[in-house]
Amino acid sequence: MKAGIMIKIEKHERYSTMVEKFEGMKFVINLPLDWKLDETSLKSSEWNWPVKLLEEIQEFIKLGKITAEEGGIFEKEGGETLSYDTKLTGFILFKPVLQGSDKDSLQLIPLYKEEISFARRLGWRRLRNMFKYLTPEELNLISTDRYNIITDIDGRRNSF
Repeated sequence: MKAGIMIKIEKHERYSTMVEKFEGMKFVINLPLDWKLDETSLKSSEWNWPVKLLEEIQEFIKLGKITAEEGGIFEKEGGETLSYDTKLTGFILFKPVLQGSDKDSLQLIPLYKEEISFARRLGWRRLRNMFKYLTPEELNLISTDRYNIITDIDGRRNSF
């Protein structure tokens, strides 16, 4: 982890939460319980990209790449993905999905490029409404192969 960055990990019944505090806000990423957080695993890009996002959010805010408010969107440059094993290319900040969260918290929800494009064209609130087709667990927990709410129509859900 970067010097000066203190990421707190909280264990819950069905997931783990990583929390980074900056300028009075808490930035949160929720991980499945089987996400590897040991020192050796975190040296691999397969497991460390959520940690890197939390470490980088302060820099993104300082550089004006994202606003520290609900609906703030960040996208990697040049079509780069968050990790080699995913097509996720950025994230959006939402008020935490699960109940009981602090009002000064923002949750990082990873997004596909199509979801980012949709939010930029039609507004982040419309994208948030589209996420009703995901279960709270699907939206709440980081997954490298999450259902793409814009392009994936698989018979059990239809986003349009």
